[in-house]
Amino acid sequence: GDEEKILLVVSEVERVSQLNHINVKEHRSLLSLKMDNEELSDFVSLSPEQLLQRWMNYHLFNAGHDKPFTNFGSDLKDSSKYILVLNQIAPQCGTDGLSEANLEKRALIMLNESAKLGCRKYLTVGDVISENSAKNIMFIANLFLHFPSVGDGYNSAPIYSSKSEELLELMESNHEEKQEERSIRVWANSLNIGRIQNLSEEIDSGKLLLQVLDKVTDGKLVQWKKVNMNPVGIYKKVENCNYAVQLGRELQFSLVGVAGKDFVDKSLKFALAFLSQAMQYYFLKKLQNLQFGGREVAEADIVKWANHKTKQAGKERSIKGFRDNSLRNGLFLIDVLDSIKPGSVNYNLVSRAENEEGHMKNAKYVISVARKLGCQIFLNWEDIVNCQQKKILYFVAELIQSI
Repeated sequence: GDEEKILLVVSEVERVSQLNHINVKEHRSLLSLKMDNEELSDFVSLSPEQLLQRWMNYHLFNAGHDKPFTNFGSDLKDSSKYILVLNQIAPQCGTDGLSEANLEKRALIMLNESAKLGCRKYLTVGDVISENSAKNIMFIANLFLHFPSVGDGYNSAPIYSSKSEELLELMESNHEEKQEERSIRVWANSLNIGRIQNLSEEIDSGKLLLQVLDKVTDGKLVQWKKVNMNPVGIYKKVENCNYAVQLGRELQFSLVGVAGKDFVDKSLKFALAFLSQAMQYYFLKKLQNLQFGGREVAEADIVKWANHKTKQAGKERSIKGFRDNSLRNGLFLIDVLDSIKPGSVNYNLVSRAENEEGHMKNAKYVISVARKLGCQIFLNWEDIVNCQQKKILYFVAELIQSI
């Protein structure tokens, strides 16, 4: 029904958020998968999908499998690689399914084994057989996030070097910005406009900005005849970037003081500002374009859902919208979480939120509880405290998925 349509959008937000957590910063044991002749900077820049591919091949190698995992579609159709990897990460998952000749029955056996780990999510038998790459990626990402360790099995120490750790720390001195860049890069890569490895190095021609705008507006905004497709020299690049800024302003992006030359100069700061607004526009537009009870979905529909959940659970707090300043103390979101799964919140840990420190404590607790409920997080505690309307909206929409 209508709620299922909302969940399709939520699952897309969830997929981006999920992949955003697959990186070397959050999972240091992945350093074990760096090749001997590979520069650390190159390894850290690998996409989440590439890291998942290495993680799969690591376990397949340990299982004695002689065929490398190369893609998220046809390579998984017979479920054999899934069965072997599940057995490697959790020995209680058996390999009897390998003897089943019928691929559909084998896929079902594999999924039942994954259920033993609490990881039967995102994927169906039909998805496996039809080589659904997007669903396979989400399934593998979920497995990885539950069992990320490599190189150490269950009993031994990690094998990556302390030198790699030191170098990684130096490379991540500006972690906040890198995290935002990664989040935006993962989302932009999901638009199928080509693999983006380094935003600051790929924005100077203006084509990337325009491709993103073209995707988020369903091809209705960019007039490609105005674009220099192979810009040579600064002048042609500035023309493209100025055109992107003009179109961004038409979409009501906040681009005060931003000019095309800023992108030609490879300013990561301005690239993040531009693309983050494009990302927010994209998700909000998708929600608004859906039908709910014969009309477009609005913020009010998500607000109504949240208020209804808390009222059902006997909670007294409610909100008027996602601009409501009361959201900054985290108390309403905490009530929503406890309404979804009664008992998930320990109210002894909840602050009365009488000052900024209390707001921060509650906001961090919101994210902690949501993660325990299996939600993929697409905001940080500062977004809650600062009442970032769109990010909180996406967060509450994501909670629908957890029911």
